[in-house]
Amino acid sequence: MRGAQSRAVEGFTSAMRSLLGSGHSLGDSVRLLGGSGLSPSLREASRSVYEGLRRGRSFSRALAEARDRRGKRLFPGEYVAWFAGIEKTGNLSDAFAGIEDRLAERRKTRERLAQALSYPAFVIILSLSLTAAVFIKAIPWLAERNLTSVSPSSLAWSLGFGLLVLSVLSLAFAAAAVRVLGGGPGEAWVFLRFAQFARSGIPLSEAIPFCAASVGNPRLERALGSVLRDLASGKRLAAAFRDTGFFPELVTDMLLVGAETGDPAAVFERAGAYYAERDQARRSRFLGACEPAALAVTGLYLAIVLESVVLPLLTGIGGSL
Repeated sequence: MRGAQSRAVEGFTSAMRSLLGSGHSLGDSVRLLGGSGLSPSLREASRSVYEGLRRGRSFSRALAEARDRRGKRLFPGEYVAWFAGIEKTGNLSDAFAGIEDRLAERRKTRERLAQALSYPAFVIILSLSLTAAVFIKAIPWLAERNLTSVSPSSLAWSLGFGLLVLSVLSLAFAAAAVRVLGGGPGEAWVFLRFAQFARSGIPLSEAIPFCAASVGNPRLERALGSVLRDLASGKRLAAAFRDTGFFPELVTDMLLVGAETGDPAAVFERAGAYYAERDQARRSRFLGACEPAALAVTGLYLAIVLESVVLPLLTGIGGSL
């Protein structure tokens, strides 16, 4: 979601949760938001949803059909899919609580990602600026005074190689940051939603399609699709998850225990907690490695420039003197 859309959706979710929690009906809550003095984007979203409800649409379908003045969708597919599934439980207050937590987590992830990339970006831009100053100011000054014999083509090739190395390493670092800190909902979110569905009496075979449509993660979506097919063919729960090759043995062992105890919701919650702790540890390690990684990348770049440009320049200056 874009920044403005994300803020509108999060505001809509938070306001709806409060109104439903205070006893208002779904229709009245949406209508009140549409006529409130809140942000224009929130009013627009609420009015569009309310029009859908007035036409007899379900809440999830009204969300899917909601458009802004330019005809663009107001609510992402993940959001719509979540409510399409939760409508079966009839407990929309819990639904808004769950999706609000997810949106808040996503906002914090974006903030962590920006924080993780800001320092490396500053160091890299500073290095490039200093290098550009050397080549734009220092080298022409030296050449005018015949203080260097290094050819411009040699300098250009050396600088180009250094910039190539810096660009490749920087892109690799940014891709790693997006993979660790960004992306859609992960396994923790899915298993916690499974627990919520299980407590509402919705079988896993009905919960999986809604969760798979909500994640926006192709590998996880394929794994859940495989689980769904295996369950339909009569395979047991733990075996269906194990045979995907996607979920670790610890999680499949948890599901096996859950099948024996008859309390799948509790097991799903434990699996969700396991993934949440794993993801948090991974993010903490990555954030801790950001500064040394940025220094290492920049140091390698400066070493290349020093070896191929600065030392020949100093040698040329020494020979001229």
